[in-house]
Amino acid sequence: MTKTITGEEIYFKIEKARLRKNISKKKIALSIGMSPTNFYDTMRLLLKGNIRYKSIIKITNFLGIDLGIKI
Repeated sequence: MTKTITGEEIYFKIEKARLRKNISKKKIALSIGMSPTNFYDTMRLLLKGNIRYKSIIKITNFLGIDLGIKI
């Protein structure tokens, strides 16, 4: 059975994992090859429900979060 996940839920999962690992947003952005500005924009847009899938997959893979996305 599939479950719809909102951008807000993804945002809070990313923040929880980031804080657990004690990693700054800037460090994550640079580690995955994104500019910090692009990372901040991606996170801000998640709260509005606009999901950039390619960026989100990079971030969640780096943090080790499983969102259950199948491509």
